[in-house]
Amino acid sequence: MKYFIVAFCVLLLLSSCNNSLDDMMDDYNSAFEKEDDNEVYDADVLYPGDPGFDETKMLYEKYFFSDNEELNLTAPSARYSATSYSWKLTLPDDETWECNSAKLAAGTTYSSRRFVMYAPLCELKSGKTYKLTLTVTVAGKTYTDSCAIVFYNHIEP
Repeated sequence: MKYFIVAFCVLLLLSSCNNSLDDMMDDYNSAFEKEDDNEVYDADVLYPGDPGFDETKMLYEKYFFSDNEELNLTAPSARYSATSYSWKLTLPDDETWECNSAKLAAGTTYSSRRFVMYAPLCELKSGKTYKLTLTVTVAGKTYTDSCAIVFYNHIEP
């Protein structure tokens, strides 16, 4: 009699669950589905080309960069139009001298959206401060910001 009651309860529980495994997975995944591209952008975030965009906030004022690290910066994207990027690494007091000896990571150029520099391969001098200038062009309008890159020797603890 006990087995009959247990079997009846199990059948009752199984039949009361009207969600299949696929229904449960679809319900879970619906929380992560991508929205329409036009709705992805937050109304409070300004992009290059938007009225009121502040170009001086594209980069922080200073980045500290150790000789055993990788510097990874990304320029802001435009909301709707094509964008071109330009990164220029110079000495602060001599903007005519451009540091082309910095080794950028594979796939990165001085005109990529991402600027990735690997310190062990670059020929920058430790203890020096460099100036990195980012220029973003959107629909014929140019935005420029610069920052200081403080390059220092890594000290083992």
